Amino acid sequence: MPTSSSSLPTFPPATQALLGALLWMKITKIGSNALRKLMALNTDLWHLWWHGKKAQLQLILSKEQLQQWQVFQQHCPLNLEAEAHQYNALGVEWLPFESPQFPPALREIYDPPAGLFVQGSLAGLLDAGQVGLAIVGTRKLTPYGEQMTQHLVKGLGKNPICVVSGLALGIDGVAHQAALEAGLPTIAFLGCGLDTCYPAKHAGLAEAILQANGALISEYPLGVQPLAKLFPRRNRLVVGVSVGVLIVEAPLLSGSMITARLGIQENRTVMAVPNEATSVNAAGPLQLLKEGAGMVWEPLHILQELGLAEVKTSDEETPTQLQLTPQVALPIKQVPEKTVRPNRETLLTSVQKSPENPEENQVWQAVLANQEANGITIDSLLKKLDTLSQTELAGHLTLLELEGWVTALAGGRFSANQL
Repeated sequence: MPTSSSSLPTFPPATQALLGALLWMKITKIGSNALRKLMALNTDLWHLWWHGKKAQLQLILSKEQLQQWQVFQQHCPLNLEAEAHQYNALGVEWLPFESPQFPPALREIYDPPAGLFVQGSLAGLLDAGQVGLAIVGTRKLTPYGEQMTQHLVKGLGKNPICVVSGLALGIDGVAHQAALEAGLPTIAFLGCGLDTCYPAKHAGLAEAILQANGALISEYPLGVQPLAKLFPRRNRLVVGVSVGVLIVEAPLLSGSMITARLGIQENRTVMAVPNEATSVNAAGPLQLLKEGAGMVWEPLHILQELGLAEVKTSDEETPTQLQLTPQVALPIKQVPEKTVRPNRETLLTSVQKSPENPEENQVWQAVLANQEANGITIDSLLKKLDTLSQTELAGHLTLLELEGWVTALAGGRFSANQL
């Protein structure tokens, strides 16, 4: 194990850049924001790790992080040769924030990643004229949701669209598979390291995406397991590389609806597929349609919403006819109230006064106690909650928003909700 920069082995430039990023990720509580600040000091994170000056780094790192960095310089936290071999064997590359191949739109979102771990090719997304279309929805899809997803995606064939999703069960997986069958490029963002396929059931689909010149992408290094709190955060990347977000089926309280909200916040074109009003899976799309999302049920509608086709009158429009499998609708009285009239009282009952998860409750209490009139920022919360990393805090905030405990405000600020 190397103990100083003078005893380091030699690596190709791309591998050296990867190892530099991995080394900094070993520092406790280093998140995307801190990594981007480090890259602003020196885009060569490898050189910065071994030759950085304490006077510079203390402007970004805490005292504890500086001490850890100094210890790690003498006792390297990675087996560099083994790490390089593992990433090379899997064909995983590090794409830093400043790389010409880094998706430009992703640089503009709130809290962009400092870099991406990529397996496969981003050509289908980055080629001139191509646009990303995020398609998400419930894991518990109905035959209607499956048929509509297939119908819409396959009808987009031969258009300059890259289908973006999260490789999850349900609508995500159907969207990826339909894109492959239609000859459309498709990429999947994972909420774990690229050495883990989650769900395992989609290992074959993941391989098919790579074989079709698509890509699997994550902001997490190898070895990171698929934790629930990482998936809502992953969705900001699905939105970030896309110009449009399509919700097919989704309950009102779901990760797909968080994705839709992110799309609205990032000024993306949000679309939804109408469904039977009594279906639980219709609650999310119908709420979005009520708020002004684009209503789509034909591929042409998506092209029009994205500005890839002229808007025609109903007389000129000749949509294809889709034969749908009939659904059994729930009687109105069996539909949960929150799918009919959503409000905070249905999210936070009089019995539950605070989040049940201890870490989520800690974050909520911190937001509640320290927020000003315009909320509190993540940076301010990090100072209050010194046991959480930026990534962990962002994940908890996303879940709290999903559960109705906090509200995301403009400028990356959050406010706490109370009964």
